[in-house]
Amino acid sequence: MAEDGNIRFERKQTLALKGVDGQLRETTVTTGPRLQRFRFAPGVRIFAQGDPGDLAFVVENGRVAIRQRRAGMGIETEIEIAQIGAGAMFGELALIDGLPRTASAVAVATTNCVAISPAQLDAHLAEASPELSQRLRLLLAFVRAVPARATWPDGQPPQIPSAELVAVHEAVTAGNALEKTEATTAFLRALYQTLCAYALARFP
Repeated sequence: MAEDGNIRFERKQTLALKGVDGQLRETTVTTGPRLQRFRFAPGVRIFAQGDPGDLAFVVENGRVAIRQRRAGMGIETEIEIAQIGAGAMFGELALIDGLPRTASAVAVATTNCVAISPAQLDAHLAEASPELSQRLRLLLAFVRAVPARATWPDGQPPQIPSAELVAVHEAVTAGNALEKTEATTAFLRALYQTLCAYALARFP
């Protein structure tokens, strides 16, 4: 293990990740490419909406605010759509599909995070069953296409085909059985949990 300032590199890291039931469980995130750990002071912007996405983060301790820009009447404001704490994952959407960040992340308190690289994420996704992969892609597409409720203009939901809503609801409901799926790693369960929460925040 080597250290460089406040960044520590490790080949293997045990983290407490939230399962679908919201409970924290210790799990090994990776035994492959090295991990990076970062400490963010209160008020530090971890990344900004529109930035290229190259890392996902898992919160070890502290709190992070997720914010999105909203334009209205010629004025652009930034709205907080969520706050997350220990065991939660954020920034994984840009990591999965390579598109710019859909929101900003700001440390609310002194926060320690472990960063997850594309190679580490790919190693876990390779262990997913075809069904799980399909659900992850469905949830990801929905989250990408539909903004969070907090940013809906005038509070009005976008037009979403009912068949798509049914499919997303079924994918979220299926998350309750993930703990019993042997081929699913704890890391993927945490990722699924995050996508489910994002999807529910977009339901009309």
